[in-house]
Amino acid sequence: MERNKIIDGAGCTVDRGNGIMEMASIGKCTYNFQLHENMEAFLRGDAPIDKWSSENIVTNQGKNLTNDVMFGAVAKIATWYILIFNTNTTCVVGMTYGTPVFTESIGYSEATRPEYTDVPSASQIMTNVAARAVFTMNGTETIYGAGLVGGTNAATKGNATASGNYLYSASLFATTKSVVATNVLSVDISITQS
Repeated sequence: MERNKIIDGAGCTVDRGNGIMEMASIGKCTYNFQLHENMEAFLRGDAPIDKWSSENIVTNQGKNLTNDVMFGAVAKIATWYILIFNTNTTCVVGMTYGTPVFTESIGYSEATRPEYTDVPSASQIMTNVAARAVFTMNGTETIYGAGLVGGTNAATKGNATASGNYLYSASLFATTKSVVATNVLSVDISITQS
């Protein structure tokens, strides 16, 4: 007979009675990126000039918000947004919306940060793969990573007002990505509860 022992935390430990311990992580995100030469190529569905995936960290701020919304009295954030950043910044769990440490890129044509438009969760995964976020670059720069933000002013490019805003997750690319004007960077994020 199996014995289950759960320990509070960001994961749970399962003791199967035979000395085997398993660790389940909570709130893992995978970022998937595609870089197209321009908007026409993106809309036609042409093969991207580059594509890559990146694992991320879920910040303590994001984990606390998840707990507060699920089990506390904090209201759900209706809309989340994706940002990109142009500094070589290691992502750590202590980052917050008000103190992200990285410098956000605002070098794209869209008036606001693109929305994370998800579909309902299935098999413990929520994703925006059906409506990827799009950044139409308007200059030459190097992109180092991306993040998922929500809150009262989260749509505003470059905003770092702490009050009422949250940085759920952030990801530093394994390899930097150089972009030029008219390049289109599309992003989908899968949030997995495992």
